Amino acid sequence: MSQSYSEIEERITKAIERLDAQQSPNIAETARSHGVPERRLQYRFKHRTSRIDSSDNNKSLAMDKSLRFVIGLIAWTKLALILG
Repeated sequence: MSQSYSEIEERITKAIERLDAQQSPNIAETARSHGVPERRLQYRFKHRTSRIDSSDNNKSLAMDKSLRFVIGLIAWTKLALILG
């Protein structure tokens, strides 16, 4: 059965807590013991946020794209009226 993103992120959070407690953090071993992707654990351990935590950034990008679409649509409408 496929695991959800939030389930994996919960395990990554627990793995990061374990890495923080280690004197010499071993990312590969910790990733295996918690059943998480090693690369993702490595990036998150270096203080990169997850997609869940950075969802506001995605929303503002979507709003920016929507605004550009509306401005472009208005420009095309004005052009069609002028040439019309």
